[in-house]
Amino acid sequence: MGFSPNKLLKIILLGDGGVGKSSLIQQFVNNTFDPNCSHTIGVEFLVKEMQVNNTKLTVQIWDTAGQERYRSLRTPFYRGCDICILTFSLDNEESFKNVDMWFSEFYNYANLDPNQPFPFIVVGNKCDLPEEKVVVSKEQIQNWCINNAAKMIDKLPQESESYKKLKETGIPFVTTSAQSAENVASSFETALSLWSLLELKSKENLGNINDFGEYTPLYQHF
Repeated sequence: MGFSPNKLLKIILLGDGGVGKSSLIQQFVNNTFDPNCSHTIGVEFLVKEMQVNNTKLTVQIWDTAGQERYRSLRTPFYRGCDICILTFSLDNEESFKNVDMWFSEFYNYANLDPNQPFPFIVVGNKCDLPEEKVVVSKEQIQNWCINNAAKMIDKLPQESESYKKLKETGIPFVTTSAQSAENVASSFETALSLWSLLELKSKENLGNINDFGEYTPLYQHF
């Protein structure tokens, strides 16, 4: 019986420096949180073996430097990505406003197939903070996700249920805490479920979209 290698999948996290991209990846892959985690210089990645819908995956999760001075170092790595996670911090409104810039930068440098839908999700980190420190509302996030969904879904059949639901709810978003691990696994599960959904375009049974703009994915580790 021949050896069947896992499918390689590349996920990239984009967002301003200090929003917690490195911490999210470390929490998801290694179940650890370092409060003294330093800023990423250039790009780095970690690997996790996973399974989605009976497909075994070797997932590379790429961490990128959020500072402008590192743009020339990070943008070459956008090519070949299968999923993009746009990340901001719930206590930093500027980082949320800059999601527009990251969205555009990825499109400009990723060389995406113009005939295929591409999976994005939005992650608002630091949901463990006290309510008075949170400056980005659910409504702001949801409006952005709905207003920017067209780029992601315009290659789906418009008569499909997937297209209709995604047009209504927008790009999926998840609020997380890298420190407490709240929803960290769910954010990556959501991304993988969306990838699987868009890979098969109109299959209705790969994930259910709830009224918060997120997925309930059919996903498991192995």
